[in-house]
Amino acid sequence: MKHEASRNTLASSATILQSCNLPGISRSTRCQVLKGIAKVRKAETQSPLKKKHNLKYQEWAKKYLKTDFSKVLWTDDGGTRGRSVERMTKVKKEAAAAAAAESVPEEEKESGGTGKSYGELVANVNPIAQPLASRKLTKKLYKCVKKASKLKQIRRGVKEVQKFINKGEKGIVVLAGDTLPIDVYCHLPVMCEDRSLPYAYIPSKVDLGLSAGSKRPTCVIMVKPHAEYQEAYDECVEEVSALPLPL
Repeated sequence: MKHEASRNTLASSATILQSCNLPGISRSTRCQVLKGIAKVRKAETQSPLKKKHNLKYQEWAKKYLKTDFSKVLWTDDGGTRGRSVERMTKVKKEAAAAAAAESVPEEEKESGGTGKSYGELVANVNPIAQPLASRKLTKKLYKCVKKASKLKQIRRGVKEVQKFINKGEKGIVVLAGDTLPIDVYCHLPVMCEDRSLPYAYIPSKVDLGLSAGSKRPTCVIMVKPHAEYQEAYDECVEEVSALPLPL
């Protein structure tokens, strides 16, 4: 029976048993018999690549391919022996991000990364963006927000800021002057004045989000005081409080 099954690999169980002069056997019995004599072939495992193999692949790639293979991992996962997988590790990603950050001009870093000047950003602010922080104060507020975000001492977004203003939290409220529609946050300045909280508008919601460590634009952030950046915080409070409030 084994011989007939090996000769006719695609034949049905009835055909195999008939060729062995065993007709009239039920289908369930035929399947049990063939399953008992069957043999499952195990997959052949390959040994992992050694260092010398990796070096040979890299030498061949450098010689014949016009590609930078300094950040390529060589693997045989899934049987793909010798294929290059362009997968950067976490350390390499951090190094690349640090190198990219160093290449950004200092003026662009201070402006928040949008590349636009303060005058271009101010031209797009909405009608209620008063008091508007000056260029120098805007930079100070961005730096203060950045320090506070690292220590998780900020409240972000209209709902969260409104919630904690009502709870009596103290801090500087920084609003983005280019937020539209203004109905989203036009009630926050009134709440700040009722509770004697210092607030100011800055020209860009994108820059405000970036200073808080987020790629998403942010229309309002409350910066809470903390001992780690108390000096910078007090300086911002003093300058923001000195700004003339809208009539």
